[in-house]
Amino acid sequence: MFFIDDLQGFTRRCQTLWDTWRKLLRKNVGALVHSLAHSQIRARVATLFSRATWLRILSIFSWQALKRNRERVMAGGLAIVLFSICCVSLYLQLQPAHAHYATAGKGLTAFSTGSPYIVSTRVYATPTGVANAGGYQPPSSTPTSGTVNSGGPGNGYTPPVSATPTVQSTYGNYPTDPPPTSTPPGGKSTLTRVPVTPVPATPTVPVSMPTVGPTPLADPTPVPATCPAPTSIATATSPALTPVLPITQEPIVSSVSPTETPEPVPTVTGISSMPPVLTRLSQVTDQAFGTNNVYVPNSWGVQKSRIVRTSNGDLFTVYISAGSGVSDREWHLMRMESGGTWTGMQTGDAGTEPVNILLGIHDEIHLFTWPGTKGVLHHLKSTDLGKTIVDETIAGDWDVSQGYSGAGINAQGDMVLLETGADVPGEFLWAYYDVSSGVWSFHKVSLDCRYTYAFVMPGNQHDLTIVAMRDVKREELGYSPSTTSFDYIFNEIKYFYIKDASSPDATITQQFTIANEKPKSAADADITYLTDSYIDTQGRTHILYEDQYKGPYEAIVAGGEIKTVALPQIDSGRKMRITQDSMTGRFYIIATSSDGKSLNVYPAATGDTDGTQFTEPVRFDISQYASCDDYDFCHSPTFIVPRSGNALTDTIDGVYGSYGKEIYFQIILSGPDSSDVTPQVTVQKK
Repeated sequence: MFFIDDLQGFTRRCQTLWDTWRKLLRKNVGALVHSLAHSQIRARVATLFSRATWLRILSIFSWQALKRNRERVMAGGLAIVLFSICCVSLYLQLQPAHAHYATAGKGLTAFSTGSPYIVSTRVYATPTGVANAGGYQPPSSTPTSGTVNSGGPGNGYTPPVSATPTVQSTYGNYPTDPPPTSTPPGGKSTLTRVPVTPVPATPTVPVSMPTVGPTPLADPTPVPATCPAPTSIATATSPALTPVLPITQEPIVSSVSPTETPEPVPTVTGISSMPPVLTRLSQVTDQAFGTNNVYVPNSWGVQKSRIVRTSNGDLFTVYISAGSGVSDREWHLMRMESGGTWTGMQTGDAGTEPVNILLGIHDEIHLFTWPGTKGVLHHLKSTDLGKTIVDETIAGDWDVSQGYSGAGINAQGDMVLLETGADVPGEFLWAYYDVSSGVWSFHKVSLDCRYTYAFVMPGNQHDLTIVAMRDVKREELGYSPSTTSFDYIFNEIKYFYIKDASSPDATITQQFTIANEKPKSAADADITYLTDSYIDTQGRTHILYEDQYKGPYEAIVAGGEIKTVALPQIDSGRKMRITQDSMTGRFYIIATSSDGKSLNVYPAATGDTDGTQFTEPVRFDISQYASCDDYDFCHSPTFIVPRSGNALTDTIDGVYGSYGKEIYFQIILSGPDSSDVTPQVTVQKK
């Protein structure tokens, strides 16, 4: 009994010792982590290890109160163990504090290229009370008026007059509101800063994922660049551009290397004669941000990756709602289990633009966001089908604006997130994730001008293909000022190829002009508008665009040649996308109609081998969920494709936009006769 009483007394004294240490650490180390001045750090350390502090701790153990020698030994040993633990804890706390001091006020430039250091991690809990997205109510606050045109899709928009000043971004294309007075909804745990050592993953390549890389062109004949040359372009090799290709209704083959013979292209055989069929049509949400003439809406950004499908058949898509202002839109991750309905999984601060979603090789969900539009890139990853998300920031010398960011992933799991820099000279800035090492690395190259709305397609040898359209002011190209309030112009599309995008010395290996048109009017802006880019199973790069004066076109980069063909049968050139089925390799162009009431599928004609000959469309009535022809507020049909992480398939899942609505569709491209299949159309009741 005496021993038990003695043990209880000893336990109480241990608890007192621990509580004292915990209070001291909370008071001193907590203040230490949030202090950035070295003098303050030394003061906190001195306080923690001062003579008065130690006398206070040692006074807990009165040697006269200890009745037995064994208790003295135990108490002394316990004090030594606790002291060691506190020292280790103090060391771990000091490391992030020092890193924060080194980067405060300097962006993230203090990190070296290729650094695996993650500035912060955060776990998102599943928001409570989130049912089907159609019932979601956005925050009560509304964005500040007085925004200007987004820059890509001008269409002669005149910004409304407002007494509230708008802070112009570095791009001059879309605005940044003054700091919002309300904060975005929460649903997240407290931010913690810890160093993380990435664990290399062993990639598992899906069998059906295309593994053929792009076929770059040979070096072209030099011609003068269109934009003023940058003052320094030491970080990138920039071959001059090819001559502008003539455009006719017949295929044009432009050789860029007289000594190179294109490889023969296999003939497609066994093309199914069964027509495509629409099998599902439903509404994801009617709460997407889409107020006309207020930027940046959910449908903005033709290059955005919006939907993926996991191996168990679950679908994940993303959209943005109003949030608390133009710099703090709110992203939403939606999930539809196989055969189920759409359910909200996660939300967060998107920044200005719609966010990108990619699918990893082990069904990981990857999102890329820019909270607050502050030039800090966040990578959000979920390994449990969206139930929880881990947030890490990716170090890099990012532009403060979001830079029209786009993302891509290859069959091995390597990922690229790319943003674009200012007008003249321009820049590509990207983060490369090497799945074999588990490390993100930052890269930057200079361009003659800014090229935006970039489609990002990583190859399997660390190579990278980028297709983008030039986006600068008319005066910077020597043109007369616009007669509208929108002075940016899109009249050139360019192909870029980087042989090793993961190298610290990454440079642009090749770049070629795909299309270039001089404006015929001082009011014209969207003259050559890029709508899609796709690398097919033979490694050829397909580029779709609409010429304002001549209509829809397709360019194919392969085997030392650029082949350009007109696509007069396409009803709406601004809304067209291209893909292949997995059974025969047949090509399809998918687009909404110009009136938005039908979803059109254009199969390749019999005998077509390279996706240049298409039949008249198979039209599906979508009038109950009609779209529109504006590419800012009604985005193109966007579906699962290899650059987003999905292998080619004969049944595609996709979404298209219509102002505040995001609409889901499923199409069977080819296969057994499906003429008797009745589309499953879900009309959501309000």
